[in-house]
Amino acid sequence: KTFKVKIKFGTKANDSARRATANKEYHYLSYVDLVHSDQVVVETQYGLAVGIVSGKVRPGESFKGNKFVIQKIDMTAFEALKQKQAKLEFLKAEIDNVIEEMTYESRIETFASTNPTLADLLSQFKELNL
Repeated sequence: KTFKVKIKFGTKANDSARRATANKEYHYLSYVDLVHSDQVVVETQYGLAVGIVSGKVRPGESFKGNKFVIQKIDMTAFEALKQKQAKLEFLKAEIDNVIEEMTYESRIETFASTNPTLADLLSQFKELNL
């Protein structure tokens, strides 16, 4: 099967010759089924590159190439890991906020136990803050 692939990233983004191939469409052979927008690793004259499948070469359309799609990139596990990391960061921030609030309340209670003025203010605050 022959597919059209647009190269997205060279192996060295600062190499001008490799950057020149970015977003150009090339034809690649593949032994796996691919669909439009699949991300793939392909071989180029500069080494390996990431590309996006832009379509299938139709019968009768001239094929210009003899390079292969090396592998389809499955982003499922990576995306799940990113979501898990974001959830962990959110939970840690929430835990830190609760601990900070509890620490503040504990300090007020401790100080109020030794300072009658603070104890009176805290009592008034609690009455108003149901």
